[in-house]
Amino acid sequence: MNIGERTKLLRKELGLTLEKFGEAVGLKKNTLSTIENGKSNLTEQTIILICKEFNVNREWLLNGVGEMFNKSDDTLRSLVENISSCADNDIKKRFLKAVAKLTPEQWELVEKLVDDIAQKNEEPEKTIEELEADYEKELGFAPSISSSALNTTDEKEA
Repeated sequence: MNIGERTKLLRKELGLTLEKFGEAVGLKKNTLSTIENGKSNLTEQTIILICKEFNVNREWLLNGVGEMFNKSDDTLRSLVENISSCADNDIKKRFLKAVAKLTPEQWELVEKLVDDIAQKNEEPEKTIEELEADYEKELGFAPSISSSALNTTDEKEA
C-alpha cells in the first residue's frame, strides 16, 4: 500500500468526503483524488498538516508502520470527526483553527482565562444587590439604574 492509498484509507476511516478532508488540509478535491490514486504525491507541508489535523501517526502515513492514529487520545479523533462535519463558519471549527496557531505567550493567557472561568463557575450566583455593590465599588459611584428600576410593570397603564 502506498501513501496515497493510506491517505484514502485514513479519509474513509474518518468518514470524510474528498472535499471535507481536502478543506481540512488545504487541498482541492481534485488534487486529493490524484494523490489517493497515486498520480501525484503529498508535499511535506501536507503530510505535516494531515498528521497534526487528524492525530495521525507520521510513520504509518509515510511507510505503513505502526498504528494509523497516535495513541495519545481517542477523544481527539472523535473531536476531529465532530469538527470536520461542522459548517465552515461554525464556532467550534473557527475556535480550533485559532487555537492551533497560538504562541506560547498566548497559551499562557488562555490558561489564565480558563482558570478565571473555572473560578467564576465555582462561585455562587450573586443577587442584584450584590452585583450593584460590586459595580459601585468598581466604578466609584452608584449606577443610575437600581434594582427597583428593573420592575417592568408600567404603572401608567394601571
